[in-house]
Amino acid sequence: MQKYHMRKIEKEITNRVKIYDILKRGKYTILSLCRDNEPYVVTLSYGVR
Repeated sequence: MQKYHMRKIEKEITNRVKIYDILKRGKYTILSLCRDNEPYVVTLSYGVR
């Protein structure tokens, strides 16, 4: 399995306060995956305290 890396390093958010703020304001996230060369998405609800 290939190691994950950012394609656009200038878009990476590393500040923990900013990451927490983004997660705190959201209600769900969409995870995009690929298996056997077939793409699919999974919508996930989450909570942050």
